[in-house]
Amino acid sequence: MSGFLSRRFLEARAAAAAPPIDHDRFCRRCGFNLRGLKPGGACPECGRPIPAAERAGDDDPYLDLPEDPRARVRRGLRLAAIVLVVAALAKWCYLVPGAFAWTPELKAVYRSANAALACAWVLVVAAMLPAGWAAIDPRYRRARRWIIGGSLGWIPGCLALAVLAWTRAAPNPPALGGLETLLAIVGDGGRFLGGLAAVGLFLVHERAAELGGLEVERRRFAAAAWMLVPTSLLGQVFPPQVALFTMVLVAIVAFFWAWAMLVAADGCRRTASHLAWAAREVRDAAGRDERVAAARESIDADVRARIRPFPDRGRRE
Repeated sequence: MSGFLSRRFLEARAAAAAPPIDHDRFCRRCGFNLRGLKPGGACPECGRPIPAAERAGDDDPYLDLPEDPRARVRRGLRLAAIVLVVAALAKWCYLVPGAFAWTPELKAVYRSANAALACAWVLVVAAMLPAGWAAIDPRYRRARRWIIGGSLGWIPGCLALAVLAWTRAAPNPPALGGLETLLAIVGDGGRFLGGLAAVGLFLVHERAAELGGLEVERRRFAAAAWMLVPTSLLGQVFPPQVALFTMVLVAIVAFFWAWAMLVAADGCRRTASHLAWAAREVRDAAGRDERVAAARESIDADVRARIRPFPDRGRRE
């Protein structure tokens, strides 16, 4: 704790002692020109903190991406926000009715919805991790392969549990024997790998947000990553039918799991908005210097045209 407080104190002291920004420096969220403002303050347009060190806000990995991968990441983030919100709502739509009238059919419908979300999530992960994004970390390429490969575990895992749930929901469920155990192992193992990959995905974008100076987005991804681990593990402890006094613990775990999904969705939404601004910033920056020079030349010409020359007193005398 002392180290954390010391680091925060040193950052605040360095920001207070820093001189005002004496050059064109644009807010990474809204594009407002921060010239004349002091680092450590906030953007007057959108309220985003101004990084004390220029590197923290100017080495933006999202801006370093080419146009097509950046657009793909933006679409992936928007789709991820939708998938995460739907997953949180599906959790509660399954939990609340199941607390009072749990049926095998309800669980089968929930498992089928999870299987559909798993297919969409794999597409989301592939879009959110562009190739060649080594500006985040030299180990990014290996981490990207691991995250995408682990995310594929969601599909067989959720499909296996959906098949198992529908088999048990049949009027006369057949005896599966060893196949039932195999489906359960595949389901739990696939979801475990997918959960680890989701944590890795959030940590990658936490690192990208940190390098880009996106403090709010960084906190969202970090909170989602660390909340997802204990809630996912505790969610596997409770059976589908529990006693009434255990329902409180189940509700607490489900609440924090759904909260982690919503926090991650908010981080994805905010980052997608930043990427939309980044696309406009890159397009505007392409001809910004030429436009500024042309505008200054036009202003100088207008000023010269308006100024009347002083009479030559020597000649008149």
